[in-house]
Amino acid sequence: MDQFADFSIKSAWGSHTESFPVHRSLLCSHSCKLRAAIEECTTGELTIQHDVLVVKALLQCLYTSNYVLVPNLTGGFIGRYHANVYALAFEYDLTQVMATALYKFARSAAISWDHVGFVHAINRAYEDTDEAATAIRKKLVQVAVERGVELYDTANHSREFIATVHTYGTFAADLNAALVEKVKRLLSLPVEVEAKAAEGEFATTRNEAAGSKRDADSMKDVRREVKHDGNDSPPTKKLKVILRAKPSSLQAECTLKGALVAASLASKEPTGSSSTAPAMRRE
Repeated sequence: MDQFADFSIKSAWGSHTESFPVHRSLLCSHSCKLRAAIEECTTGELTIQHDVLVVKALLQCLYTSNYVLVPNLTGGFIGRYHANVYALAFEYDLTQVMATALYKFARSAAISWDHVGFVHAINRAYEDTDEAATAIRKKLVQVAVERGVELYDTANHSREFIATVHTYGTFAADLNAALVEKVKRLLSLPVEVEAKAAEGEFATTRNEAAGSKRDADSMKDVRREVKHDGNDSPPTKKLKVILRAKPSSLQAECTLKGALVAASLASKEPTGSSSTAPAMRRE
């Protein structure tokens, strides 16, 4: 936001107003709804009926793809702030800002949990009939399922949560459906684990059987090579078997070394030729 800004967005909430200089072309590129709203303005300024912090967060996200403005909420659920950012973005069909606000809304429950503020957020979301509340409601139900024990067992506040469940039948139905799905997943978990274990055992047995068959076939090949004709000496026979055999994975590393040793033994072995006999007779 600099001196080249050619448009302004004004936040008006109650008696407090504040204007922000912006770039018309950048805002128009984000959505058709926002462009239409800007083009309808004849004064060069678009007024948004929302809290100034929410409008600031929206503009910051449009410029930087994120917003880090966090209001100082005393005793309140900060998720309401992100829910308001989401609602404003939904109004102008700003999908990028909607996704960011929804993510921050879900994270806020884990980072800055506040029981009372969360219950108030449920009340506001289920009082709102706008379509923008649908995604927020889903996130609220997810958090309620994850923190169900805290919501029901906290002595000071459990009555407020139970009263909310009784007051808003839609929330009660959504919560019940989510709890049923969670129970179904938990019940199906042992079956899935046993099925995976059985599948693993079957695969292991099958691999062992295949390995045994390969070893047996390899032994047959070796036996066939040993059955040979001719008057080769034993070292020569071993050398031929080693050179002609198809080595398995365990034999591959020692084939060359074994061949060299066998060849050495063959060269040193007495051959029983006629040249040796005369020499012995001369002695």
